Amino acid sequence: MPVQRFQRFVGVLLLLNSTTLLRADTWPQWRGEKSDGIWRETGLIDSFPADGLQRKWSAPIGPGYCGPTVTEEKVYLMDRGLESDSEEERVLCFDRHTGEPVWTFAYSSVYEGVAYDAGPRASVTLSRGTAFSLGTMGHLHALDAETGEVLWKRNLVEEFRAEVPTWGVSAAPLVINGRVIVQSGGTAGPAALALDAETGEELWRGPADRMSYSAPTIPPAAPGTVIVWSDSYLRSFSIGDGKVIWEVESPKVRPFASRVQSPVFNRTGDSFILSDFNDGTRRFDLEDKTWNEAWHVRGKNERNTEGLHSLIGSPAWIDDHFYGIDSYGSLIGLKASDSSRVWKTDSVVPLSRWSTAFIIREGEQGNRVWILNEVGEFILAELTPEGFQEMDRTQLIAGTQEVKQREHLIVWSHPAFAHRHVYARNDRELIAVSLAADGVNGRTE
Repeated sequence: MPVQRFQRFVGVLLLLNSTTLLRADTWPQWRGEKSDGIWRETGLIDSFPADGLQRKWSAPIGPGYCGPTVTEEKVYLMDRGLESDSEEERVLCFDRHTGEPVWTFAYSSVYEGVAYDAGPRASVTLSRGTAFSLGTMGHLHALDAETGEVLWKRNLVEEFRAEVPTWGVSAAPLVINGRVIVQSGGTAGPAALALDAETGEELWRGPADRMSYSAPTIPPAAPGTVIVWSDSYLRSFSIGDGKVIWEVESPKVRPFASRVQSPVFNRTGDSFILSDFNDGTRRFDLEDKTWNEAWHVRGKNERNTEGLHSLIGSPAWIDDHFYGIDSYGSLIGLKASDSSRVWKTDSVVPLSRWSTAFIIREGEQGNRVWILNEVGEFILAELTPEGFQEMDRTQLIAGTQEVKQREHLIVWSHPAFAHRHVYARNDRELIAVSLAADGVNGRTE
């Protein structure tokens, strides 16, 4: 091969290899690309700068709990509007490079009987050029992701007899195989509802059960099915026709059942755990297309817990152990085989009822995690059977909301991780911060 051709050949290989290394993740739905709370990018920092992380941009927004979602070029979010007496919800789209607004879609939404009424809860789901938003009172919209134009809309309360739960409609829509699957439950409302993603037409509905706050989830080892944890039942549905493949009744617990978290799977996807504030944790294993309960560990009450009594932030399952925030804020390491505790630390988040921290695992191998706690501290750590090993900590964003039993202001919105950045919000602003080891976005600017 002539020298010049050889040099060009080597140059192309280097370029392709560099492009492969710098490919960036998106975060198009609740808990990431695979909705599993794992961030798969590489080339990330190992510690925080001494003077703190520098923002790439910030954008003014209104209050809400909805965590951001991110595509190749844009960031999406919902809020309650900028006016303190607002009775509308907004879907917002920003340029992910600059934070400049791209479009805003607003609609009337009067909150009735909703506790913690700061704003919308469910993350916007992006699929095939469409943004699917679900508001606190059950307003479901399909919007053109580029322009914000309404493609179709449905009202879950008026059309499907959904009953808005105490904390509002919170479970993010799942889009799979041309279907939008949502919880639409009530006394007579379907626990699971599938609509055509292009038209909004009903395709199937499941049995009635009251709505919970847990997003529908695809089990990796059972393709073609979706798991829905409604108020009284845990069910597996066929995505195609809505047939109930498996179900188990969820125990009645006092003073209330929360049913907030999505199932957290092991590496092979054939086992998952669910944690509840009052009902402890259950593990289910897949055997002959049926999910069988392996164990259920529950303490006496929210202060005398066993296993894990978690509420908002989902645990992380790493190898033979899982790690999560307990009822009053302790981070606990547990054996996946039986939910027995191996260690506990009170250093991650200030202790209080419902103390919250969001744990995101870095990659499918290793023990490194990124944690955003409710006071806006950002923690880089390793979680191992031997204990919690904090690598670094910095203030990422301010808490802005007053809640009961807190002396501090809180932020209860799940961050997004994409393009080697973290995207986080409170009730005043949405921010983007680079976490790239080279200090810049690894793909495009």
